Amino acid sequence: MRASLHNLRLLAIGTPLTDTSPTPTLLFLHDMKGGVFLEQDIAPYTTYSHFTHLFLIAHEAQRLGWQIYFRSTDSDECQQILQMYPVVQLGESASFNDPAFQPTMVFGVNNTLGITSARHQKPNAMGVYVISAHFWLEKETFRTDFVEWVRVGVAKDVDFILTQNRRMEDLAYYLLNFVARWQWRDRILSAPNNFCRKVAENEAQNFDRASVRRRMQVTDDEIVIINSGGPWSWTDADVFATAFAEVVREGARRIKFLQMGIMQESNTIQAEIIPFWENYLKTNQDLIQSRQLVVFTNWREASGCLPAWNYGADIGLNVSRDSAENYQAHRVRFIDYAKAGLPVLNSTGNFYPTYDAKDAVMLVAPGDLQGYKDLLWKIERGEIDLGAKRAAMQTFRESIMSEHLIPPILKHMLATGRVPAEERAPVAKEYHDLYQSVTQHQFANNFK
Repeated sequence: MRASLHNLRLLAIGTPLTDTSPTPTLLFLHDMKGGVFLEQDIAPYTTYSHFTHLFLIAHEAQRLGWQIYFRSTDSDECQQILQMYPVVQLGESASFNDPAFQPTMVFGVNNTLGITSARHQKPNAMGVYVISAHFWLEKETFRTDFVEWVRVGVAKDVDFILTQNRRMEDLAYYLLNFVARWQWRDRILSAPNNFCRKVAENEAQNFDRASVRRRMQVTDDEIVIINSGGPWSWTDADVFATAFAEVVREGARRIKFLQMGIMQESNTIQAEIIPFWENYLKTNQDLIQSRQLVVFTNWREASGCLPAWNYGADIGLNVSRDSAENYQAHRVRFIDYAKAGLPVLNSTGNFYPTYDAKDAVMLVAPGDLQGYKDLLWKIERGEIDLGAKRAAMQTFRESIMSEHLIPPILKHMLATGRVPAEERAPVAKEYHDLYQSVTQHQFANNFK
């Protein structure tokens, strides 16, 4: 039995719950790229935030009494996980190739290849494709190859699609109906990435606001705005940062801006916005010296201060450019702010601020420099009731606990079952060779 599993991308598998069935078993499959760490007596950790989604699915499945295993796709060993939160408890291992092991659900996060591979060995397994974001809308992130393996996997092996919100549901239906002839709107569901009560309660207890603010060198009178997710190319953080510097130079003294990281290793997506931040640092050294502006250039150094600094801040920053990606986005930084009970300065257009958390946010249109400045001055002068915003966020925070959102979805999928084989549209002939390579584990370099 291995004591830990490192650098893994996740999938998941489960066994049905009926009056006569054994205890359901969920098996999480991985390739070797995911940056996932599961070690005895340590909280589960991943360098890719959307993989926490499967930690939460596993946690809630365990609360239903189901069994959990993890397996790397380069190994037959399946490591049992007795507990996911608050810290991992490891159990015994099992063999994936054991004929007696017959899972019923296979969950793949942004990855249909693993679902297809698992279904090749376990043909009775139900396939569940988890979409953390519609990455194919980000042309700089994924090539057209991504759409091709989604097409094959969805057409042949997916029975349910899990998204993050209703907008993503609609987009998934129209996109997958087009590329894979997916026809079942009622099999596209929302089970959003969120957080579990144990983690939220532990963090609130461990990160006392007063002590965190002392470590941050923040006074009681200062109003701290934190951007904990970094300035990605699709964010509007550069416009906000420009507005902040201008307002401070015009005389604002209470507001403080924390930019938690700029450079992230092995990330080329940020290349187009790095010059802005390099110039921003050069031209605003006086604000940095006065500590009204705190910028971590190193991503890992900033990560070492999180999530604690969220609990010491007053407002979270979650601003994105006006795009289709922003329209359907599910920003994990917004969820992190909610977990810490922070009101959020948000761009218009995102799903949660538009609907469920509208009373907890302050909205500005993307790219509106003057709009940011006007709002910052209102915050500086105390013209916005941050206490009321924080109370509204506490209400929203409770509504997105994993215990409210995930178990009903798991039970529904289990009760509904697979798409009848005769209802599936055939995969086009030109994708036959790709399908064969997937099922035989012959992954070409351009699919890695």
